[in-house]
Amino acid sequence: MSHNILIFSLVLVAFLMFAASMGGKAQGFSIKMCTTLSPNLTLVEKHQKLIQISKSRAHRFQPITNPNSSSPVLIPNTIRSYVRHAFSDFFYTVITIGTPPQVANLAIDTGSAFTWVQSAECRKCIVTPLPGFDLRKSSSSRVLPYNHRLCVPPFLSPRGRGCSYLLEYADRTTTEGLVGFEKFTFLSEQGQQDVPLAFGLGLVNNIIFSVRDDDHPNPIIGIMGLGRDHPTSIIRQLNPITLLRFSYCLAPQFEATPSLLHFGDDAQIIGAKNVRSTPILGGPDDHYYVRLNGISLNGQLLPIDPNLFTRGGGGVVVDTGAPYSLIVDEAFQILRQAVVDYFYNKYQWQPIPKTARDDFDLCYDFHTVFTAPSVMLHFEGGDMEVHKPSLFTVVEKKSELCMTILSLGTSENLPSIVGAVQQVNYKFLFDVGARMLHFAEEDC
Repeated sequence: MSHNILIFSLVLVAFLMFAASMGGKAQGFSIKMCTTLSPNLTLVEKHQKLIQISKSRAHRFQPITNPNSSSPVLIPNTIRSYVRHAFSDFFYTVITIGTPPQVANLAIDTGSAFTWVQSAECRKCIVTPLPGFDLRKSSSSRVLPYNHRLCVPPFLSPRGRGCSYLLEYADRTTTEGLVGFEKFTFLSEQGQQDVPLAFGLGLVNNIIFSVRDDDHPNPIIGIMGLGRDHPTSIIRQLNPITLLRFSYCLAPQFEATPSLLHFGDDAQIIGAKNVRSTPILGGPDDHYYVRLNGISLNGQLLPIDPNLFTRGGGGVVVDTGAPYSLIVDEAFQILRQAVVDYFYNKYQWQPIPKTARDDFDLCYDFHTVFTAPSVMLHFEGGDMEVHKPSLFTVVEKKSELCMTILSLGTSENLPSIVGAVQQVNYKFLFDVGARMLHFAEEDC
């Protein structure tokens, strides 16, 4: 790694300084997102991929130390860039980087803070037909100095006269490379807006964003980190625009329904009748922890110890990067039994015995018409109902109906996760400055 960085740093050229030339009052912006999961995959293949991603996400939540650093002063013009979203596996935003601009599709991730893009000179590369970012073709690149206030742990560290990054997760998914400044241009139907960002240039990327499919290959070449506290998070770097606020509304899974990711003043919940609010907890890292006090089924509070939902960080994590929810096994077994009792008492259904090859933890033979139980998540400050389409999915090839809340298994110290599927048709507003998460039902 060090040898690669020393060689590659020789091709870094000077960035333009943007902040001095940009003025005006920031009011917020939105950016376009698209789906990555191939429509040619069978539903079985899609479900297997989504489960794999969800469980991998749980293993990513490792305790780290949050640095106490101030974010850079950036005051761009007011921007309002349109966003589209079609939920399936990952969400990604289409932006351009550098001068002249180079296209980069970045997965939008509330579960991490650092933004990085695959380098054209990568030694270990993400499989994608999209070329990596070639800084030799950009006139607006600048190295992040080793002593810059953004070059801080746990992701970044000095390397010679520059700065390098390393992201390593418990599932051994990794990316590492150089850190610099560059001009990011957010695309929209109303024009474009340039903003300066510190970002990573990935040289060694052991990451898989989608199942290999020659007809619909993976379009993603990096990640946009929306984590809450590290100074390199986009919401911190662009604080004058984002105001430490962003919102989204996820459309139903496997549908290409448009959606928006909003920042700053654009991040609002408008017209909702029942907006709930819950505190964003500190936690040991950049993830969005909230307090879950219990789970009800059909109005009956299940006998689950609330302390189970404090493992691994003090709360449960709200994460768009995990397709399905995962909860600690002791709590899951109580929920599972309640669902089993419900279907047996109502329809005399028996669950399909689980085998070592099964991905879901609770499945039934497929039925076209049935009434699903109502599952309610009791967060501090408000309740959230998990709707039928977000609670069960059809595994087409097996003709099975499976619950999309999974068990964390024997993992001892991992937090429970509220995944993207369970967030469908809810508007979420993350107010990081106020440490509050607001949510309300919405037809996304």
